[in-house]
Amino acid sequence: MITFVATNPKTFANLQASCADVHGTVDTNNMSRYPKVYITSPPNQSSVGNRVLVAATASDKSGISKLQFYMDWILQTTVTSSPYNFDWANAAQGSHTLAAMAYNNAGIRACYAITLYKQ
Repeated sequence: MITFVATNPKTFANLQASCADVHGTVDTNNMSRYPKVYITSPPNQSSVGNRVLVAATASDKSGISKLQFYMDWILQTTVTSSPYNFDWANAAQGSHTLAAMAYNNAGIRACYAITLYKQ
């Protein structure tokens, strides 16, 4: 039986050195937070014409590896550096979900979605 004392915490490496969980691994992704991502233009719930430039921002302390744009949850394009823009054209009339998915260098992703109305 292993006893853990709150006043004497062990690192994962020390725990393995004491023959506990010798085959275990550490999830290093939990050391990074979710990236921040926003669609900055056009505004949510806006009506757009046949062609619109979609702009997004993304940031993370580990860096951004890519940003993907989705229309109605179908991948449209992948952008690997700023500025994160997407030229959206030729959509059918009606309501559409436009999403930006940012991936940080730690492999963690975050999504920001808006609704646009194509006239």
